[in-house]
Amino acid sequence: MAASSAGDTDENQFAAATVRMPRGAEPLLRRAVGGCGVDTHIERLKRNSWGRHTCDRWVTFVLFPPAVADLTLWSPDGRHQAIHLTGGRMLTIPSGWSFSLVWHKTADAITLFSHPAFVRKYFPSETGEPVVTELTECLAACHVIADVFLDLQRFVLAPNGPADWQVACGGGYLAVLLFQARSMLTDGRFRHAGLGAEAVTRMRDYLRRHPKRRVPVREIAVNIGISPRQLRRIVREETGKSPVEWVRGEKARQIRELLAAGKSMKEAVAEGGFSNPSHLHRAMSRVFGGSARAFRGRRRTDG
Repeated sequence: MAASSAGDTDENQFAAATVRMPRGAEPLLRRAVGGCGVDTHIERLKRNSWGRHTCDRWVTFVLFPPAVADLTLWSPDGRHQAIHLTGGRMLTIPSGWSFSLVWHKTADAITLFSHPAFVRKYFPSETGEPVVTELTECLAACHVIADVFLDLQRFVLAPNGPADWQVACGGGYLAVLLFQARSMLTDGRFRHAGLGAEAVTRMRDYLRRHPKRRVPVREIAVNIGISPRQLRRIVREETGKSPVEWVRGEKARQIRELLAAGKSMKEAVAEGGFSNPSHLHRAMSRVFGGSARAFRGRRRTDG
């Protein structure tokens, strides 16, 4: 009996979130679970208004499309600011700040209430200012966040969902991942050291594995494990070119290597994936300022 009683106590500590909610915060559905350092609310929000409220926790709103909300924030020293939020974004509000908000559409959201001691201990670099973050940037910094999102979002719809301790663990884990991902962002964007150079190297390797055909940029992105949007940004930051320009340059360099190795024009066209010699000449001219024929002629003269 003693063991059973202890088990009940462990389960009951997650039975209900301890956060006092604002006036008007009455969603269509809510799964509210208290946890160790982080309380988790998984909600289907309805179109309504929340009155001004001061929270003694760090509040993280994670909104899914088609959510639209307008917030007013007040700092402990009286400063205030307005924020417009849409689905696909995250807002972190430090403890001690006040906020009111208006939900303009019915939508799903995950709200995490982190205890100040939890944040101070594990994330001391937090500035104490509200921050809006694009979820795509957090996902770029930490891919596993997507899996945790999907699991928690499903919980609110499940009639016989998981135990409270599972929701509590998932919410606590998500809070840690989001704080960690935010610490990896610079000016709201993910620029992990070495990621750009590594991605460009993997792109180059993929092109060289498929020399005889035209490879779309989207295909390259999928096969090296990043989104097309990320690929465009990385290539622009690393090379100063668009992905199409960069791919064209890489193909031209491959042709130059083939010609330098003694390949004929016909062989270079076939092995470089060009449809005809005129396309090859244009590519070489854009990248090197001269046609492939001229380059081959220089190689003969040098030889």
